[in-house]
Amino acid sequence: MLTAFFAIIKDSFRAAMASRVLYVMLGLITLILLVLAPLHTRESIEWKISSRQHFPEEVGLALKLHKGNQADADKALKRIWDGLTEKTRQTIVKVATAPNPNDPSLLSAPAGDGNPFPLIMQLENGMENDLNALVTGDNLYEQDLWGKRITDEAKELAETEPGKLTRIQQRRLNRLLISQPLAPELNAPGASALEVWYGPGWEWGTTTFVNRQQFNSWFSAGVSQFFDKFVMSIGLFIAILVTSNLIPEMFEPGSLNLLLSKPVPRWLLLLGKFVGGCAFIALCAAYLFLGSWLWMGLAAGHWDQGLLWSIPLYIIVFAIYFSVSMLVGIQFRSAIVSVILTVVFWGACFATGSTWYFFNSRVQNDRIVAADSMDGKIMATDCRQRLLKWNSDKRTWDEKIGMHFAIPEQEMGINIAMFFEPFPGKQLLGPVKTSQAGTKLIGVPAAFDPEGNFGGAWKLNAVSAEGNTIVELGDMPMDVVAMIDGADGPLIVANNGAIRRFDNEGLAERIRQAEEKKPLEPIGKLFVAAGPDEMLSVRGAERVAVNPANHDIFVLSRNTLARHGLDASKKEYRQLGRFDIPSGVDDRTMASWLVAGGDTIVAGWGNGVLSFVDAEKMTETTSVRPRSNVAIEQLSMAGDGSMLLVLYQDGQAMSLRRDQDWAAKPLRLRGAKDIIGLDWVAPDQVLVCHSIDMVGSLNPIDGKFESLTNPKHGWLTNLYNYAINPFYQLAPKPGEFYKLVTHLSARANVSSDRETDLTKAEYHSSPWSPFWSGLLFMGAMLGLGCVMFARRDY
Repeated sequence: MLTAFFAIIKDSFRAAMASRVLYVMLGLITLILLVLAPLHTRESIEWKISSRQHFPEEVGLALKLHKGNQADADKALKRIWDGLTEKTRQTIVKVATAPNPNDPSLLSAPAGDGNPFPLIMQLENGMENDLNALVTGDNLYEQDLWGKRITDEAKELAETEPGKLTRIQQRRLNRLLISQPLAPELNAPGASALEVWYGPGWEWGTTTFVNRQQFNSWFSAGVSQFFDKFVMSIGLFIAILVTSNLIPEMFEPGSLNLLLSKPVPRWLLLLGKFVGGCAFIALCAAYLFLGSWLWMGLAAGHWDQGLLWSIPLYIIVFAIYFSVSMLVGIQFRSAIVSVILTVVFWGACFATGSTWYFFNSRVQNDRIVAADSMDGKIMATDCRQRLLKWNSDKRTWDEKIGMHFAIPEQEMGINIAMFFEPFPGKQLLGPVKTSQAGTKLIGVPAAFDPEGNFGGAWKLNAVSAEGNTIVELGDMPMDVVAMIDGADGPLIVANNGAIRRFDNEGLAERIRQAEEKKPLEPIGKLFVAAGPDEMLSVRGAERVAVNPANHDIFVLSRNTLARHGLDASKKEYRQLGRFDIPSGVDDRTMASWLVAGGDTIVAGWGNGVLSFVDAEKMTETTSVRPRSNVAIEQLSMAGDGSMLLVLYQDGQAMSLRRDQDWAAKPLRLRGAKDIIGLDWVAPDQVLVCHSIDMVGSLNPIDGKFESLTNPKHGWLTNLYNYAINPFYQLAPKPGEFYKLVTHLSARANVSSDRETDLTKAEYHSSPWSPFWSGLLFMGAMLGLGCVMFARRDY
């Protein structure tokens, strides 16, 4: 019987091979692989300047360059200024001499001279082009200009004999020289970059800001898109066309009689046909993906296991569609009807997935991402950048500060966009305490900008202890990235590392004037420069931490940790130490977080590593990597430094205790799932944001957890929770197998690679759901088809 069964599989395979479409597919795959074969990458050194990658803040760089126009300017800075074109110098002067260089109305106004683009764009493009012209020009190095301040790498290149430097090395030297006087407003170049070549001598283009590790991370995320958009859409349709006639032709008189004469049960005859069709597709899939895998490994040095996982998963996806085609073929005995109804099935799956995605995106955009306790009242921030207050009587979240829109049309666009993409949950600035009892300050974006692409100003608000009274105090400076509690009041930190403190008396007066609705003076008068003497560029609030024990401020810039302490006599912060964290990654693109408590500082990295640093000695004590394939979402630390809570992208959390040598243990909270935020509000209380819009209280000492909110939901959320989501989880999802490819690829590629930033890898919450629901559906279709074929009289 087994021999007869394999004979049926062989006949089915031959029938598919007889189709001319097979040779078209194999020829097309061969052509694609031959075209791709000469395309390869070479690792080189980075030298080019990109405004997107290397300008932390364009206005700050313009102000630094403008100093080169002064009589007592630094010689190296003046050399760079003289190398700029006249047009760029005029633009810089226009910005630098304005009353407020960061004024949005100035930067967004047309540049003039018939240029329709805003001034900020002309400034950005001009500085980028002119600085790159200096990099690619003559040798900039002169001893009396740069002196001994240059880096060891630049010194080594500068001392090389004339004529011995290659073109790329000369550009690298110029790039390093330019970075020195413009730091921290201009980021230093990375160690390496990839050049893209086609064949032996054609430089197709230079990926100047991507190193090998970043490329591997990017490609791992792109495999799923290739799998979904190209192979799944085109390859499966062709495969269904090729195999659609396997079942209908079986019912032809000669074929059916021959099959039924074999000593094999009818249901096994049908399965033989099914396996034969899948074997044919396996040949094409293996050819395509193995060829792509070899090309990526040999040409780009990236042996991505996601391509290998694509082979069996592609076959399973085809088998799901083929099971539908087979059942239709048994019922109607028509290849055309099989193709049409299989396409209808694909459309139904697409509609189911799209409907779930739209409703899921809308529900996810109500996520509570941070919570705080004010006079016993729960205040929260959602991913729409709104400030909310819990109303226990109505069981609702009442909006206290809503979204700010730059133009009226943006509100309509955002309301529509909430159905298409979950917002990332960017938190607000603060809240921080003021000298007025119970009053806190909180900063919200002047225009709704969840991705932070526009870098707009923040609106400063004062919130009363009960959360009932909220007054707007004006626009904060555009370069603000963090607002923190200082030793003598609230502080703001700029993206260049500058610290400014609030004038407490002026702040109290401004709050009173705002409550009385009196005209307010420019908010700039509220801030007083407070150091530090040495600055580091700061990319976001998550890289700034305050030690509650002594109010020292810590800043993380790439892998450099700086400690700033308050000079009480001058009310200024001075740098007390700087430390390059050994277990950190010196990569400007790597995500990072910083928290402080007691005598411990913890830096978290995009690769999942946690670095523990002694706050006084500024030395690393240990480093751990609790999870190697899921990105960190948030760090939260006790004020005394005794416990660290780590929240991961999949909604799971871990606790690490100092008295247990920072051993990581899962944080299990009964009644809380899909944790979104962890906020330490008291030594014995952590507010836990979970399950979209719920907040609970965790006692970190005894682990006791209780829910504080239980919101009532509207019809849209209830429809999603009780109908759309349950049906989606059970329905077949063959079009979403790319999620599993991404998941398996990420687990294989990054678990041992500490250079990969997990935050940039594509993440899916339930990657195995399409697999199990697809297998269940395919089994049901095969079972029904076998029953129909076995019981009918032919």
